[in-house]
Amino acid sequence: MRYSDNRIIKTGDLVCLKGKQLGVVGCVIDNDDYTDEFPKSDYAYLERGIMLTLSNGNVLYLEEYIEDLVLISRGKEEDIPRYDPDDSW
Repeated sequence: MRYSDNRIIKTGDLVCLKGKQLGVVGCVIDNDDYTDEFPKSDYAYLERGIMLTLSNGNVLYLEEYIEDLVLISRGKEEDIPRYDPDDSW
């Protein structure tokens, strides 16, 4: 699976979805690229697509690439800002 600029989507990529939601690529099933959090044994049955861990803690499965998914940087999951519901302004 690739971004619109033809770069390969990789695990650990920091991405922005629809211009407002940050996430980290947890696995790229098309490329046989998995992590401990998203192991092949749990996700290979899907046969294609990617799993994202969003900054709000939700997990999202995208079966196909969508243009609203933009690479911010190559990196690791710990680089993503996290939403903390207990954080007071």
